[in-house]
Amino acid sequence: MSATGLALAALALMVGGWATWWRRIQRVDVPLRPWAHYAVMAASLLLALAALGAGTGLAGAAAALLALLGSGAFLGLHLISRMPDQPAAVGVGDAAPDFTALDAEGASFRLSELRGRPVLLKFFRGHW
Repeated sequence: MSATGLALAALALMVGGWATWWRRIQRVDVPLRPWAHYAVMAASLLLALAALGAGTGLAGAAAALLALLGSGAFLGLHLISRMPDQPAAVGVGDAAPDFTALDAEGASFRLSELRGRPVLLKFFRGHW
């Protein structure tokens, strides 16, 4: 395979990886550790480096650099994201866990008392 072909393959892998990742985000279906996406982006990164090392033309170099930027950004952002090592306790569409708290007037209430009605929960971290 030519160096330009390697660069275009790297670019196609990177674009495909980002596209499938975006669809998973929209469906709220992101795995805790997306190993398949990591592998695709790493392959894109390696192909782009191989294309640049093999000496490609201007179009191939541009494709390889775009693939390097896209796959490197994906891997780098995931590396620094500090994703938790466990799934979230409550997910989108799940029932909220019941708890007891004080309302604005200081009276105690339970979340389960509001079941069946629309509720907006707003939590504050502390006092400012």
